Amino acid sequence: MLVTVFLLDIPGFVIIRAMINSLARNKTLKIGLWLALALSSLGLIVAFNLPGRVWQSLDALFRLDFSLDGMQNRPNPFDNFDSPFVLFPLLCLLVWLLACLGLLSFNRTNPKSTSTKITNQAWIFLAIGLLLILPIGFEIRASQLLPNAAGQNPAANYDEMVYFSAAGLMAGGQMPYRDFFLAHPPVALVPYSLLFKLIGAAGGQTAFEVARWLTVIIGLLTIAGLSWAGARLWQTNHRDPSSTNSQQPITNNLNFILPGLAAALLYALDGRVAQVAVLETVSNLFAIFALVVLLEGLQRDNNRWWLLAAGGLAGLAFLSKLPGVAVIFAFVVYLAWRQRWRVLGWVLAGFGAVTVLVMGLFGLLGGPGELLRQVLFFQVLRPQEVREGKDQIGTIADYPQTGLTIFLAGLAFAFIAWGVYRRRSDNDLWLLPALWSLPLLAVLIFGKSFHPWYYVQLALPLALIAGGMFQFNRQVVKKAKKDNIFWFKGSLLAVVGLICIPLLAREWQVSQTPPPERNYNVTADFLKNQPGTDPVLVFDPGYSFMAGRTPARLPNGKILVDSAGYMTYLNLEVDRSGLFSLTGQIFNLNRERGQVKAIFERERAQAIVSSAMRPGMWAALDEKIGLPQLTPRSVEYIATTGINTGQVGFTDIYHARSNLPTLREWKFDNGLFLTPQGLSSSFQGKANYDPLRDDGTLALPQKQVGTRTLDLRFTWRVASPPPQQAKVFVHLISEQSGEKVAQRDILPLDGQGDTRNWQKGDYFQDVHSLPLPATLAPGRYRLEIGLYDSNTTQRIIVEGKDSIVLGYVVVEQ
Repeated sequence: MLVTVFLLDIPGFVIIRAMINSLARNKTLKIGLWLALALSSLGLIVAFNLPGRVWQSLDALFRLDFSLDGMQNRPNPFDNFDSPFVLFPLLCLLVWLLACLGLLSFNRTNPKSTSTKITNQAWIFLAIGLLLILPIGFEIRASQLLPNAAGQNPAANYDEMVYFSAAGLMAGGQMPYRDFFLAHPPVALVPYSLLFKLIGAAGGQTAFEVARWLTVIIGLLTIAGLSWAGARLWQTNHRDPSSTNSQQPITNNLNFILPGLAAALLYALDGRVAQVAVLETVSNLFAIFALVVLLEGLQRDNNRWWLLAAGGLAGLAFLSKLPGVAVIFAFVVYLAWRQRWRVLGWVLAGFGAVTVLVMGLFGLLGGPGELLRQVLFFQVLRPQEVREGKDQIGTIADYPQTGLTIFLAGLAFAFIAWGVYRRRSDNDLWLLPALWSLPLLAVLIFGKSFHPWYYVQLALPLALIAGGMFQFNRQVVKKAKKDNIFWFKGSLLAVVGLICIPLLAREWQVSQTPPPERNYNVTADFLKNQPGTDPVLVFDPGYSFMAGRTPARLPNGKILVDSAGYMTYLNLEVDRSGLFSLTGQIFNLNRERGQVKAIFERERAQAIVSSAMRPGMWAALDEKIGLPQLTPRSVEYIATTGINTGQVGFTDIYHARSNLPTLREWKFDNGLFLTPQGLSSSFQGKANYDPLRDDGTLALPQKQVGTRTLDLRFTWRVASPPPQQAKVFVHLISEQSGEKVAQRDILPLDGQGDTRNWQKGDYFQDVHSLPLPATLAPGRYRLEIGLYDSNTTQRIIVEGKDSIVLGYVVVEQ
């Protein structure tokens, strides 16, 4: 489907280019394109917040105060100089790209073949420079991800734990989509699951630290790939006068080394990139090497194997996270504009083959319908996490951890625009990262996501663009005395470098002071030390992963890993909607904005997760993730099922009673399944007021019986729509006399539920309250529950019986 979309884009670019070529002698069009290039460059300067950042840096230089608080809090004249509207950055970049494409089309000097001869000396100096940069990248990543001297881990985040936990399950034989919900394509799980398989641990502190080491290594490999790509991308070719082959150009060593090393250094220093972003890190690795292999394929006279590999690596980037599709988008647009149809065909063939092969394998193992629903339709239909009125692109431009990369990338856009205007660009390969950034910028604008690590996907193309600031042409150097361009550029870089010192100091401060881990260790240690191997019901999988325990399995059979995504998925009913219906919702733009909390709290997902407790299981409800995801009723359900063992760190720990045989799913003959949560009491509206005995009975003093209400919490699951309207009966029966001493008959859902309207796949939380008469004599009473047809009063059989005993009440003297 994605390949089809790209193929549909190609005719549009071909038509645009044909129109420009046909008007190549039209000076009015040229002037219009130059004007568009100038205005869009100014717009990008505003969008990147360059005036404010320059002022901030100069202010810090004159004060000699590079402290983080000082630089951020001192006002400057450009504090309100921001994008005039949300789409402004995307519009500026789009106009800039179209103007560049148009002006380059007027005077194309690039040959169809861009093969060059590079001296060994250039490769050696590039390798030496890279060896100096990699320790910087390692230091920043180690400070963000690896334990410090005291053995304390930097803080983890929810997404990181989701994917470590999912990779651990995959290493243990569980399949994404089939056994647990996965909101993204599967490739990012593979390297971590293979690593867990190799070390023989799918959870625990050791697995966590090993996984973080892999994240660091992936980041360093990406830095190496970025230096390679930047060198090839910005190289300038000229003829070797000593060569007898006039068709064989040789690259300028200086121009080959500096752009690549500059891009690698920026990526190494970028504080946001060093933070935990598992999906983005893996996607970036495949994306940058897709570009490297494409450039090498072009250098090798369009070698088809290199081109196929480039498309395949772009496919792996896409299959790590959906914005990875931006890479293949850049390839398609650039090659279509250059009319390199054969090259484009091989690249798309590699992309399509890898995508079909990998997704086909996981679709076969996990179910094609499940894969499509969880990856494609959920991503398209999920509610947008919107902060209304907030310009997220402006927020990204203000991140203190990314100031250096964004500052140099913004200047580079303006510098490239000047080069296009003066026709001094010896190649147009820099269009690849510029086009790469376009769809990523669109995702960040239209999605209005406020998750800061999403920026990491934008850091790669921005660093490659910024590398163009360090492009030097040896022919220009020879002409320096005539036009002074070389000296002008050198002076410009010196001034820019001086301005970058405060930004570098600020990013270094932020990268070296990560917040310590406070969420997982204490709670995980407590759970790890508990006897048995029972699963843990958690809403942040970091607790179960760090404890080395399996997450809980829900009544619908799925293991709960990404509770935030899965509860939204369930409440949007993507899992039980037809693919044609979901496709129609896409075309209707049926996507809810800013409604995440309201969707979270809908009945269906709350009923499913709150009924996941089974005898002997543990539940961890933390203040940051767990409690905000649950409604008060769901918390009461879990509290009824288990014993609150107290708070460990920031987490309430519950242990489900192991002596409650009713704590399972019961099957009625009319297609309904009932999961009781246990027996509890309330007093003056306070739930779970009286504690249960160790044997699971509820003991009440005789003088307090009349002030108590029995609360029966259970969950309905609809396997098939019931043919009749069913009523619930609750009977309290004396064990001594067999007399019915209290009862309540009512429709489900507090009298509002008509079971004839229930649909397959529905789940409901139901609470039935039975006031106790003050005249109850001391003794033992059993509590029975069942269903009957409201028209015929005939009881509906449940596993061969006409009622279920949910528990016992003991009235004491």
